Amino acid sequence: MCLQSMMSPILCFLEGLDKVVLKKLALSDTQAPELTQWNTFLQRHKNPKHRVRIGLVGKYVELPDAYKSIFGGFLSMQGLRMRSRWK
Repeated sequence: MCLQSMMSPILCFLEGLDKVVLKKLALSDTQAPELTQWNTFLQRHKNPKHRVRIGLVGKYVELPDAYKSIFGGFLSMQGLRMRSRWK
């Protein structure tokens, strides 16, 4: 998961996109968004406590997309919960 795409909610909020969307949907904006948990999530992603090296053996390791779903699983939310960076 790209860090820039994870920053999108914060950047959209800072640019006022939330107010534009609420206005278009005719919803009131009586309450500021609570971004504490999201900011904690981003900090964990940017500053992992552990590094994990994983080796993959397979017939098609030279093809970039051959094991994409496996890499996606390693980079998933579970890695973030464990506060680890996969290599």
